Amino acid sequence: PPRVVPSAPPPPLSARTPRREVLVHAVDVRSRSLVAAWLVCVRCVVPAISKTYDVNVVIGRNTSKKIALSNPYGLPRRFRLHCSRPDLISLKEKELTVPVGEFRYMGLRFSADSSLAPGVAEVLVLVNNEEDKNEECMLVRVAFVHEGGALPQPRTPARIERVAGELVDS
Repeated sequence: PPRVVPSAPPPPLSARTPRREVLVHAVDVRSRSLVAAWLVCVRCVVPAISKTYDVNVVIGRNTSKKIALSNPYGLPRRFRLHCSRPDLISLKEKELTVPVGEFRYMGLRFSADSSLAPGVAEVLVLVNNEEDKNEECMLVRVAFVHEGGALPQPRTPARIERVAGELVDS
């Protein structure tokens, strides 16, 4: 049976390194001869951010928020929802159907893990169509703070134009 040789995972793709090449070899275990080799090239870019949200979360306390998602199309639409950091934000629903010209709320639950350290995390919430193609990307900046504490909000880079959105308490 095929085996995978453990190795250190490569660093994650980022805006500074959007391309990575990985060489993959298939080797016959018995004869130790090369069966095939592939060069896998990956290019990853962050979608354009349409809205940003800033939220303070008290470490160890359950926090939920809602974001309104509208349907500007002439037909009812089903959207698939994804999150770049499911360890910090879980989405209450994975799919959301929105009637024509209306809106529905997508629910976000923030981690209440008491072992989290204070700090700010940027999390992408992706809204995809039924074919899982991205339609909207929202940035949620989460400041994890201790009870009664607050962190300064991070500066938004000047090169990215963002529209601020409003989070609603659940």
